Amino acid sequence: MLLLGCADPLGMENYKITAAQISASSQFDKNHSPNQGRLHAKGDGGYSGSWSAGARNLRQWIQIDLRVETNVQFVATQGRHGNLNQQVTQYQLQYSMDGLSFLVYKKAGESSDAVRNV
Repeated sequence: MLLLGCADPLGMENYKITAAQISASSQFDKNHSPNQGRLHAKGDGGYSGSWSAGARNLRQWIQIDLRVETNVQFVATQGRHGNLNQQVTQYQLQYSMDGLSFLVYKKAGESSDAVRNV
């Protein structure tokens, strides 16, 4: 088993994580694809510089397949500018070893699910 540390960014901003590694439950349109959900993404040529879900409910998700077991120590997010109807106000981190069964991230020593408010 290979366990990578997280001293440096994993690759969302610099495209080391490829578009094929990023998926989502839905997307608003082709200009708001999961690949647009990268940190500091800039909108250009019709692209928004953000992922936006196609539905407005609590079952929407974006997923990054890191391909190897990785110790993630920090998560940074940014919202979509301009359209308040497509902004996430809170989210929950989940992780999986097989891409099928997911566990909710919990803070060390806590029993309740960690929910991040933005």
